Amino acid sequence: MTDQDFWSHARRVDVTFERRDPSLERLISDLRQVTGIYGLLIGSTVVRVGLAGQRTKRNETSGLGQRLVHHLDAAYGDQAARKAEFYDHFEFHSALIGRAMTICWTPCAPEGLRRAERAAIKGAPGGVLWERLPTERLAVKRDPSRRGELAAKVRAALDLM
Repeated sequence: MTDQDFWSHARRVDVTFERRDPSLERLISDLRQVTGIYGLLIGSTVVRVGLAGQRTKRNETSGLGQRLVHHLDAAYGDQAARKAEFYDHFEFHSALIGRAMTICWTPCAPEGLRRAERAAIKGAPGGVLWERLPTERLAVKRDPSRRGELAAKVRAALDLM
């Protein structure tokens, strides 16, 4: 896969990033067991790129639909036990709640996931917001006094569009 292949060939579905959005619920159901890569776009901003289908410690795989549920759960803070460990995920995704977005996805064999994800990140028009915020993500994880900064930065970046 070349850097531009994902963005020019991926399937696209417009949703609202919130629970009970019919389009998002249908996509989650349809992709529950599909391995592949995905991109979240808000307007022309690529917010996140990821993959689904790697083997876990329990030798299980998750599909794209399960990965989308994971992002929703992170946004709503439903993963309380892991929220402290991954507070950056909570803050980042909570800033997306209620926003219209396009979810791009393409199936991919498990052995090609990492390479395809790297190519999609590299080929993302304007870069990937998640990838541009490593300092802020780390700060909010390590220093509780900085909580809220990442979400504010994400909201500001998206509101500038």
